[in-house]
Amino acid sequence: MYTINSVHNWTRSTDADYLKMGETSTTLDRIVSTNYTHKKHALRKRIAATISALSLVLGLGVAGMACDKGNGGQDDGGVDACTMYCDSGNGSEGGNSEGGSNHPPNAIDDGSVTPPNNGSYNVGDTIPTGFTSPSDPDGDSLDGKVVLSAPSQSFTHEFPLGTLTPGQHYGIDIDTATANGGSALPATSAGTAYTIELVVSDGKGGESKVQRGVTLVGLDPNKAVVDYCNVSSSNVGVGISMDCHGHDPQGRSLVGQWHLLTNDPAGITLSPTGHLGGPVMSQSNVGLHTYVVTVLDSPEYSFTVPVDEHRSSLMLNCSGGTIHDLLLPETTVDTVSEACFTGYNAGLKPSANGQPNYIGDVDPTCAHNALQTVSITEQKAWKNYNDKETPFDVFSSCTVTNPAQVKYHHD
Repeated sequence: MYTINSVHNWTRSTDADYLKMGETSTTLDRIVSTNYTHKKHALRKRIAATISALSLVLGLGVAGMACDKGNGGQDDGGVDACTMYCDSGNGSEGGNSEGGSNHPPNAIDDGSVTPPNNGSYNVGDTIPTGFTSPSDPDGDSLDGKVVLSAPSQSFTHEFPLGTLTPGQHYGIDIDTATANGGSALPATSAGTAYTIELVVSDGKGGESKVQRGVTLVGLDPNKAVVDYCNVSSSNVGVGISMDCHGHDPQGRSLVGQWHLLTNDPAGITLSPTGHLGGPVMSQSNVGLHTYVVTVLDSPEYSFTVPVDEHRSSLMLNCSGGTIHDLLLPETTVDTVSEACFTGYNAGLKPSANGQPNYIGDVDPTCAHNALQTVSITEQKAWKNYNDKETPFDVFSSCTVTNPAQVKYHHD
């Protein structure tokens, strides 16, 4: 609690029936003085109203007011000065260092938000969500969360993001096949409207939020489904090798029912059993490529992964002795190397077959923090490696011990 002594000085105007409020002296620099003209018989009422209005604007409670008459206390002498005593309106320290009312976090930059509004997804797809954390005008610590809801299905679920650092990007990939307590999200085959709400809060009642609407198309119980496609190799010096997996609710065989709807890189083929293969990749193939496949009468399944210069991996050691050697996009491993590999030099990566692997030890905590800076789109691609196991899955399932390692290989 604090006390403010604010003195308002009053002087006569040329008309003896009016008094004019002049300069204000106050210890609270946010009070702005305004000149008024008042009839002297209403002066006390006007002063009280002015103080009341100020208290509402500033979030202050009026503790008291005292006025002194001038000119020897005669009625026509007017009031020379009034003093008001104010304290904080909530009886405690406010939401900022000055003890005033709390301010909500600054607005979330709409341009940093994913997913796009009015997007459509099939059950089994991953919905990438994310935003750049704003700052707080009071300097309060901020927490974030993603709230997913479908009113027509009476479904709501929160995904906490923890403590946020202003300027950093945060988000979560919502796996529509497992986000309902391990089961698929509820949706009809005609499509169900979902709301994704990205929320930043200061813990004191202040919030900043952005909403996105998406449509989730449920699985037709009479149609087959492509579950995912897993990358075994996709780098210069070797042929593309991926395996697609699916199922059919009616138990129909999928053999011979796979179809590839794209031809990039040139020469890529899809076998009767769902194996994607192609010619040896060259430097000209390096970059992102999108594949679209179906099986039987399934919806289209689309995924994007790169052809990289090097086969790149991140090795994570669990305290129980389990080793996870995770094949990942080279740009992901580069992100960890640049942040955590002491002496990292991209020029030391092998440039030809037979040259030794380039390997470096990295701190697991540093690696985890670096992975959080990877774009949501790139994180989505991780689901097409290691049979859908991502680095974050490993970090959440065990205690990762030193050393973690990055590794680059050239075939």
